[in-house]
Amino acid sequence: MTQYIGRETTIEVGGQSYTLSRYDREILDQMTEWARAQLPNPLEAIKGHIADFPKHLQELMLREAVANASRKLSFDSPQIQEILNSVNGAMRVISLLLKKHHPDINEEKVWAIIEQLAEERGSQAEAERYLSDKLVECQGRFPKST
Repeated sequence: MTQYIGRETTIEVGGQSYTLSRYDREILDQMTEWARAQLPNPLEAIKGHIADFPKHLQELMLREAVANASRKLSFDSPQIQEILNSVNGAMRVISLLLKKHHPDINEEKVWAIIEQLAEERGSQAEAERYLSDKLVECQGRFPKST
């Protein structure tokens, strides 16, 4: 049976249990805001390079940068997902999901948990697969459209 609504789940590592909370709106908002802050300001990004282009391209670049700067990216946007799927993003996601039940958790401790998981499971890939499955439980799955 497919689970559509996320739920809390537990990871077992080093003889300890850690509870990951269910994805909720507050956690999704925190993840999204953190990821947005990691993205460069589009206007700042072109600032030092725009003069290297012909005038018609400068206008196009500026128009695009202004449009991108005013766009508020959502959790599902590719740019946000790219950040959240990075190593730093995964650390942040796991930290946020652990915070409810483990308020003193920090990213150093999360890294130590992941290293211990890799050791116990025999490889980094197996640890990542295990955590990925656990994160799917927290997030849930959407029904397939028919």
